[in-house]
Amino acid sequence: RSEEGRKSADVIQEHASGFLTALDLLGFLDLLEARADAAQEGTVDLSSLETALAAAREAAMASKDFSEVDRLKSALIEAGVEVRMSKAGVELLPGAGFDPAKLEGLL
Repeated sequence: RSEEGRKSADVIQEHASGFLTALDLLGFLDLLEARADAAQEGTVDLSSLETALAAAREAAMASKDFSEVDRLKSALIEAGVEVRMSKAGVELLPGAGFDPAKLEGLL
């Protein structure tokens, strides 16, 4: 390996280290670690909650009463679930601080 190649690798490593330090200071590394832990567990099945929220949302669109949607969404967020709603549907993802115990009795 040439001297120039070693210097380039050192510069890249230095920048990467600085970037990771900045992410850590901003709290992003903890967030990424929590998501990775939740993904590795693989035991989180939020599909029934997705279905319930989607149904509540559909009913709310017709009745213009979004109280049930708001109740479900607030409880999910409180439990550390990331709630994504779009025209395509509802997606729930375990986020940082996900606590499945807070979802018991929600439905």
